[in-house]
Amino acid sequence: MNDNAFSVGACPAEYRDKLFLTPADIMNILGISENSCYRYLQSDLPFTKVKVGKLIRVNARSFWNWYTAS
Repeated sequence: MNDNAFSVGACPAEYRDKLFLTPADIMNILGISENSCYRYLQSDLPFTKVKVGKLIRVNARSFWNWYTAS
């Protein structure tokens, strides 16, 4: 699948305009606890994450491409 082949319909409307997702967004989407989310974000991920200081942000396009392929 082409990385640029992202379907807007693949994600809920509340997340469509976001370029980056927060850990809270990931928790809500995956239905996991805060501790599980941060443990998961510390591991090797199949999508792009950016760490700015203590903040973690996930590239929305790469996350949704992974999520829809799963």
